[in-house]
Amino acid sequence: SFFVTGLERAKQHSIDFVWAKIVPSRVPIPLLTEAIEEVFALGGGTVTVASGKEEKVYSRERACPICRTGFFRPDPEDLSFHSRRGRCESCGGSGYQRSGALCKQCDGMRLQPTGCNIRVGEFNITELCLLPAPEIQEELEHLEWPKHLRPVVSPVLREVFARLKTLEALGLNYIPLDRSCDTLSNGELQRLRLSAALGTPLSGAMYIFDEPSAGLHPHDNFRVLQRLKDLRETGNSVVLIEHDELSVSSSDYVVEVGPGAGREGGEITFHGPQSQYPGLAVAPIEQNPTNGKPSIESSSQEISIVGGTCHNIEGLNLTLPLQQLVATVGVSGAGKSSLVKGILFDTLDKYERGSTSFRSAAASIKSSLSIDRLVLVDQSPIGKNSRSTPASYLKVWDEIRKLFAATVEARARGWSAGFFSYNSGDGRCRECKGLGQQRLEMSFLAEASVTCEYCRGTRYSDEALTIQYLGKTISQVLNLTFEEAKNLFSNHKKIHRTLHTACEIGLGYLTLGQSSTTLSGGESQRIKLVSELASEPRGHGVYFLDEPTVGLHRSDVTKLVRVLKRIVSRGNSVFVIEHDRDLIEAADYLVEMGPGPGERGGKVIFAGTPKELKKRHTPWGNLLRGEPLTIPTSEVYA
Repeated sequence: SFFVTGLERAKQHSIDFVWAKIVPSRVPIPLLTEAIEEVFALGGGTVTVASGKEEKVYSRERACPICRTGFFRPDPEDLSFHSRRGRCESCGGSGYQRSGALCKQCDGMRLQPTGCNIRVGEFNITELCLLPAPEIQEELEHLEWPKHLRPVVSPVLREVFARLKTLEALGLNYIPLDRSCDTLSNGELQRLRLSAALGTPLSGAMYIFDEPSAGLHPHDNFRVLQRLKDLRETGNSVVLIEHDELSVSSSDYVVEVGPGAGREGGEITFHGPQSQYPGLAVAPIEQNPTNGKPSIESSSQEISIVGGTCHNIEGLNLTLPLQQLVATVGVSGAGKSSLVKGILFDTLDKYERGSTSFRSAAASIKSSLSIDRLVLVDQSPIGKNSRSTPASYLKVWDEIRKLFAATVEARARGWSAGFFSYNSGDGRCRECKGLGQQRLEMSFLAEASVTCEYCRGTRYSDEALTIQYLGKTISQVLNLTFEEAKNLFSNHKKIHRTLHTACEIGLGYLTLGQSSTTLSGGESQRIKLVSELASEPRGHGVYFLDEPTVGLHRSDVTKLVRVLKRIVSRGNSVFVIEHDRDLIEAADYLVEMGPGPGERGGKVIFAGTPKELKKRHTPWGNLLRGEPLTIPTSEVYA
């Protein structure tokens, strides 16, 4: 040891002690490792390496050895823009400021500085997620890990690679992992959900999927089925709830429940090997009597899109017929929703009804026929709470209450239609407020509901139940199916017309008083169609539907097609996004987007009639001709 003189006493000094001067190539690795360990011990976990004029400081502590800034132990939350610890404080994890400009603090990376500076190789997590699955796997496979880290890294990489390979197997190899989910198509979202369930390799498990084919093009569905078969081969059991013909024909064993829907169902009508199942014996084109028949006489009216731009569509010019059933088809992610919703609907929706010229950032549109009504028939719920019912949404409940109020007994007591309202009328049960159920608050558990012990689930007081119409109380009418109610009110034109339409579209099994929250997306969508058909025609309407056949049996698809053609026969235009073959063949006009998904899509590869499409070598043209499905999809669309 020695003393250094000439240093000021009142000033803090940083003193470096040179432990060794070496030429690394001439020093054995074990000797170099031992020297570094000694320096770490002497320097409190810090060592400086000087080479020429450059110095680099290395530290074992969670603090910068130069500025002494400390850090918490790295945590997965540091890499999540959803967590309070990880997200950028300036933009809240969105990557953008309120003005829409890129966040200056995180430069759009959405994370705190700590998360942005944790790197694997040369990438931080945001930079890595800018890549699609195959490129991420390639980058990670090329990394070389120190020997002592391999036991820690190997199981993590195995899990990551399994999930990346699942994305690729399901045809999502073109999507960057940081892409916002609200920009994905329904088919892409469906496969993304499936990849989350299929990404972890398990054995001896049971997987239950409810309509995994929903929103998928047949090519994409074929990919999913191949992945499900892989699960079976690895010792798992796979149960599907399906209507899709390809999915049923690919299964090993079939259980059919029926024979009808609602109260007419609940029985096992077939169970056995798929080879013995008779349900696939009838060809779809024979089941659908509307195939090949135009909705109305050919119309000369048309709508033109100029410079259409949305997502993967750029500068599209397209003319479509009006007063026809027009189906937009194509592989998942080809740009169907971008065309129908992002360009056509969003542009038309910005103008007053009755207009013929439209302009937006997405496109310029001109119509030869004024557009008096614009109707988006989506699968969102028809009611936001349990009090909403199909009968109240369709306005038939108002008419039914008027009939009860018009009876001699009700008029003698001075009861109006409002008395029979289960929402606010004096005739409703005062204990459950007309719900028919009472809610029980459970500490630390979800709320539970029990049948109201006062009205016994009828929703009404005993006084209100003394009034009958055609031998039924108002509570009994609420419990009728649409089919039963249609017969009961056959002499009341307004009620019967709406109920008859609901039965025609395949909803005869629903009850009038069923809570709207129990309806599926497909049922809600068809209820909205019934509402439109029940109203009086008011000029030229343009209807937009996104995959209305989701969740429908083939017989119900036939009923749906008839209803859509009836809407067109009234002089309206219907635009649908579809993957169902029955509806596609029944359409008057088809637009096929493609040829592939994502950047390889966004182009119109066919526009014409279904008959003309069968002659074309496009993904759907090949399917309509009966050519077999193959994978990989990327080769099919190339």
